[in-house]
Amino acid sequence: MKGLIFFVGIFCSSLLVNAQGNGCTDPQAINFNPAAMVNDGSCQYAPTQAQAAVLAVLPNSLSELSGLGFACQKLWGHNDGGQAPVLLGMDAVSGSILDSLPIPVQQIDWEDACVGPNHLFVGDFGNNNGQRDSLAVLRIPLQELCQGQVLTVDTIAFSYADQQGPVSDPNAHDRDCESMAFFRDSLLLLTKNRNSSKARWYRLPAIPGQYALFPVDSTELQGQATGMDVWGDSLLVLVGYAPPLFSPFLVLGFDFGAKFPWQGNWRRLDLGTVFDMGQLESVVFTQAHQLIMGSEAVGTLNLPPRLYAFSLAPYVSPGLSLNSEQKAEAALRCGAKGSFWHLHSLQKGQLQLFDLSGRSLGTYEVQARQDLQLPIASEVLLWHLNGQRGKCLAKP
Repeated sequence: MKGLIFFVGIFCSSLLVNAQGNGCTDPQAINFNPAAMVNDGSCQYAPTQAQAAVLAVLPNSLSELSGLGFACQKLWGHNDGGQAPVLLGMDAVSGSILDSLPIPVQQIDWEDACVGPNHLFVGDFGNNNGQRDSLAVLRIPLQELCQGQVLTVDTIAFSYADQQGPVSDPNAHDRDCESMAFFRDSLLLLTKNRNSSKARWYRLPAIPGQYALFPVDSTELQGQATGMDVWGDSLLVLVGYAPPLFSPFLVLGFDFGAKFPWQGNWRRLDLGTVFDMGQLESVVFTQAHQLIMGSEAVGTLNLPPRLYAFSLAPYVSPGLSLNSEQKAEAALRCGAKGSFWHLHSLQKGQLQLFDLSGRSLGTYEVQARQDLQLPIASEVLLWHLNGQRGKCLAKP
């Protein structure tokens, strides 16, 4: 009998530990669990309305603005299908056009842009009618882009291996894509889901070649995604609109740690009506919590193309609860001296470091009782180690 009681006690204790370890870690969620140490992607939010500020009204040369990237301290925008293969450089504060760079390729249907460590990527994968079976991402060296003359363009060609054969209905298919982001070492693509409520995720290598892609996951999305961007390993945003009224929205993915962005917290912000935002088509990070979004012209409503500024700061909770910090003291000790952080790991495992904005500062394999000295320029460190979390302050 004592053995049975002991076993039941251990079993119940393990359930309690797991219940406290995993859950919704965002204090803004309606199901926030203050005892949770690891986000399990279960956060739920009340319907949220938000408003973006108009940054600039754009000229007709960007009437089909479909993608935005940020590099060389400029915004880089492009039009979609049927337009000249040109990248337009814009001032990120005023929206004024500073550069017009021709790209030595044929433009079929450019739909999004994103920036990696050394390249700007342009997605020539627009497929409104589902008839294209040869799609591509163009890779442009940032060095050439910043110098104002693009001579080298590599091609990353791909097809959807899970979607073969002719399209029976050009208005109802899942072979269109308008959203792309550079994530870690590859490109994430998200389909526009014309045929269902679920958008498909694909992962494309960021090096030239020919690839046949299978989906890596899918996401229930009440609307169609038209643009996407990722900030480090910590934040993802995607924008789109919900037919039939083309109501604009923004989705924020965060607190996904070492997982994929759609496996973290997932929050939707409704951005009003098409009269407020036009046809929302693109989004890009310029700083950790700062976005610029772009809309196409809508001729039937007499709306010009526009840029919008938007801050994520009110919707992201980078700080940790006091309970989480106190419970995490057994995993890591930290202190700052000069320009170095001194960390003492009490456990063996994978240590992830972030600044207060949530941007990744690195991942380290550590041994128990190991001392680390890291030259990180941040007065606050957020850290994850073996499911535990904590915060280090340079000036407590």
